[in-house]
Amino acid sequence: MKKPHFLELSLGVISLALTCTASAKISTNLGEVAKQFSFSLRDSQGEEKIRYNSDLALAPASTAKVISTACSLQQLGPAFQFSTDFSYKGILKGDTLAGDLVIRGHGDPSFVTEDLNEVVSNLRYAHGLRKITGKIIFDLSYFGKEHLKIADGFEGDEGRSFATDITAASVNQNSFSFWITADQHSTHAALIPALVLDLKIKNDTHVGESTAVSVSYDPNSPEARLSGSVETGGEKAIYRSVSDPYDYYSRLFHQLWQQSGGEWIDSSPQLSLSPVSATLLHTHQSRPLARVLMEVNKLSLNLGAEQIFLAAGSLGGSASYEKSQTLLQGCLKRWSLSDQDVHLTNASGLSREAKVKTSAMTQVLSKMREHFVAPEYLSSLSISGVDGTTKSRLADLTGQLRVKTGSIQNVRAIAGYYYPKTGGTYTFALILNGLKAADGQVKAAEDQFLRQAFAEAVAKQ
Repeated sequence: MKKPHFLELSLGVISLALTCTASAKISTNLGEVAKQFSFSLRDSQGEEKIRYNSDLALAPASTAKVISTACSLQQLGPAFQFSTDFSYKGILKGDTLAGDLVIRGHGDPSFVTEDLNEVVSNLRYAHGLRKITGKIIFDLSYFGKEHLKIADGFEGDEGRSFATDITAASVNQNSFSFWITADQHSTHAALIPALVLDLKIKNDTHVGESTAVSVSYDPNSPEARLSGSVETGGEKAIYRSVSDPYDYYSRLFHQLWQQSGGEWIDSSPQLSLSPVSATLLHTHQSRPLARVLMEVNKLSLNLGAEQIFLAAGSLGGSASYEKSQTLLQGCLKRWSLSDQDVHLTNASGLSREAKVKTSAMTQVLSKMREHFVAPEYLSSLSISGVDGTTKSRLADLTGQLRVKTGSIQNVRAIAGYYYPKTGGTYTFALILNGLKAADGQVKAAEDQFLRQAFAEAVAKQ
């Protein structure tokens, strides 16, 4: 008597079933860690070959970026660049500006200290500017708001970099870092960038056999506490968001300006929600979107995903989530999908309301493989065993996966492309909701499931 396949018994007709033994084992392992799970795998022709609850809409966490960045990249193109304008109000005579410096941002998520230092050098030496008597005015007309929030409903995560506010002008993703190092006798803690924040560190870390550091940080508190251990010769960086992005930007600008030999008595910020009439001095252009997107997807940077999504919806004008949602609906329609298949409230997946079907996610991945921006899109994903969020995972499949992972409380997900050594390409998506196990156990269950699914798919091709 022929034994029934587990997935056939549970779900009815499917294109390809895992063997009875493997399926039962995989289902048991996943069932132990999650209340709900969904899986979809498509072959090189886009046909769904393995599915398990693939039409069940679940919270996707950061795998939502697979969809939002695909839509944004199609709209903007890989050569798109974010711009930040530096202008002035007042009288510019010789090396002195008797007036204010005006910064108009367009949501560049990649702008960092090194870029700001380059701007300072341009103003100081290319334009010969040495002394500024006025303040910094931030022209926030790109959003028409002081800031946008990525998501609500994440109480307790205040001060975490992944939930930082979205601003028209930002530096270092509106974040800073605690760096902790250790020699044989003691540990040392510092803030980077240094001397910019009014924040004291209470360093309660000690030298230990391993590095495990935690941070107690409230953006509205003048002190942060570090605890845990750091191994000798080790170092650890922990990132947190700033309480006031514009004050942070202004202080860093002022510091770099003074280090260059410039004079600036009062660089305190002023905010304008409407356009500021000013004379342009310099425009900073970001790296092309193809490069920016690599950091966003490989490292799962929420602020970057949101800023790119907002830029795609702006069509060169002002930006808003309403415009970007209209763009997303157009993308879904072109992919033959509806809001029932993909419901995203933002681009990053940092949401309790977002719901996505794995069958829809693999459909998007399959269609993107044929799009003219496919090289840039694929290059933005983490390579298993090599970089990004899967650098230390699936070592036996090193270089054979290009994926996006996702994780929020009680949710884990992974989606992307599998390239077997025998040839061909598979797209896959796995989402787990209602998790009841430790992170390490969940990863092990995910990886085991994927290995078995890939092996069966290749065996049947």
